[in-house]
Amino acid sequence: MKDGQLYSPMDAASIMLAQPCQKYLEKGLASGKYRIELDGLQKQCCRCHDYWPADSEFFYSDKKGSDGLFGFCKACYIEKRFPNGRKIQKRDNVATH
Repeated sequence: MKDGQLYSPMDAASIMLAQPCQKYLEKGLASGKYRIELDGLQKQCCRCHDYWPADSEFFYSDKKGSDGLFGFCKACYIEKRFPNGRKIQKRDNVATH
């Protein structure tokens, strides 16, 4: 991160794109789970129902998923996982010898 920069975008090489097989892609396009836009394949979040680029910048990786991505977008996952927000835990920095 550069000085004063709050957001650090992911390195393009580290972003994983969804790669559903042809069968799941056709089924997902027909059902509305996926759509193809000018910027590429987009996936619908099954919680907020918004479409996001189908990559690991917007969805967590999931080896069990048909496309390799989790069904919830990252924002919905964090909202569900931490309904009251994340709490910062205070840690004692006491060195023990």
